[in-house]
Amino acid sequence: MIDFYEESFRKAMGIPITVVAPGIPVQRLGVGLEENAFCRLVAGSPAGCEACHQAQVKALAGAANRRAPHQIACFAGLTDVAVPVIVGDTHIATMLSGQVLRREPTERDFAMIIGMVGRENDLRWQSEARKAYFATPVVTADRL
Repeated sequence: MIDFYEESFRKAMGIPITVVAPGIPVQRLGVGLEENAFCRLVAGSPAGCEACHQAQVKALAGAANRRAPHQIACFAGLTDVAVPVIVGDTHIATMLSGQVLRREPTERDFAMIIGMVGRENDLRWQSEARKAYFATPVVTADRL
């Protein structure tokens, strides 16, 4: 049943979503088949994976603590959104979405990210990551 809603959201919004159990994950969560290609590439490095995990923890904890939607910007400038699903007084799940940019990406932004994930000497990875980064959807605040 949840798969149907996740797929409907992805089709309507053009961005990934996953529904997860409440709480803080011990490792980075994938956001399904439609996960942002750039996020998937960054998560392939230890530094990138840990930075992504920390962003998810921040988003999920913020949503749980506020019991309301919570947006954060990750180290790479992408926005993640966590929305708690509350039934009665019980937090039963959290919708995790985003992996979008709020403004057009720049070469300067990309160069800083490469340094943060320690891929300065990996030209093949940089080529793939550049394509994925500049293909990342830019979503306005209103739409998000």
